[in-house]
Amino acid sequence: MAIKLDDFLSKKKEVAPILDLSKCTANSKEELKKLLEKVPEYLEIPEKIKPEDIKVREKDFTFKTPKRELKPPSIREYQFVDPVPAEMRGVRLEDLSSVNIPWKMLTPLRPKNKLEDEFFSRLVELGKLRLQTEEREKRISATDFVRKMKSKAGIVETRVVSCRECGEEFCAGEACTEFLYEVKKNF
Repeated sequence: MAIKLDDFLSKKKEVAPILDLSKCTANSKEELKKLLEKVPEYLEIPEKIKPEDIKVREKDFTFKTPKRELKPPSIREYQFVDPVPAEMRGVRLEDLSSVNIPWKMLTPLRPKNKLEDEFFSRLVELGKLRLQTEEREKRISATDFVRKMKSKAGIVETRVVSCRECGEEFCAGEACTEFLYEVKKNF
């Protein structure tokens, strides 16, 4: 049994098998700890960049935004389909939602089927709700949350009023009562 030099040189290192934990489930903290002990630590070596590899642009740089980025994106750039029914695309939703009259009295155009009719009605209703929200937000100004008081020493103190419901500053008490979310902590 003669061992040749080629046998030693041609041997390749065996690739370490990759640990597959995709089908494992841990029902307790102990089981999770046991699974995490099996996971090897991968050390990442940071790359060293030579000063010669760094390229600096010789161009004059300004902080102005290019004109093409200032333009609002056109509707054709989006990849999703326009939700408005084809028959109603000639009608502006803003015109229908700004008036308190039902939209069917404002235009003779109608969608073909009942489902599209209901969907378009909801789009108009959504526009009306958006306008109501904008009006409500206009009524609340930042000065409503700031109280200026004069102390006994004659110094004017500025305080920010917090909400009675949620305790947050700059809250008028409307949003926190409408959207009350409880955070569950399961640690």
